[in-house]
Amino acid sequence: MRRVLTRNGYLILNVTNRYSYVTLSENLYKRVKKVRFIRRALAVLRRWIVQEGQLTEIPNNRTHAPRQFDRDLRKYGFHKVTHNFFRFSPLPVPLDWLFPSTCRAIGRWMERFSRRPLGILGGGYLVMARKER
Repeated sequence: MRRVLTRNGYLILNVTNRYSYVTLSENLYKRVKKVRFIRRALAVLRRWIVQEGQLTEIPNNRTHAPRQFDRDLRKYGFHKVTHNFFRFSPLPVPLDWLFPSTCRAIGRWMERFSRRPLGILGGGYLVMARKER
């Protein structure tokens, strides 16, 4: 990215926030789902509660610590212009599927904290940076 951007060019990146309770609960849920009898029990519960029995896989993704990510941007010649946290949820994974519309609505309301200290609760970190060198 640094190679193809011109000087003063803008970079917009979105990374997964390692410290979000959404990310932490997803990682725990992925581990638990690997146990066959737990996976079957979860599918039965899901079918009984929300009339959907298929459990989808959560993709493996690289996670980042926001402060370290900012330091790495500086190290590679970028100046952070602004940031936003996003993907808020009042319930951890997989409980968020019990009340999907409510969780989405509350998550949107929680986005008002995206640039405040409570923003760290967001599952994603969106950064706009400018190439300096």
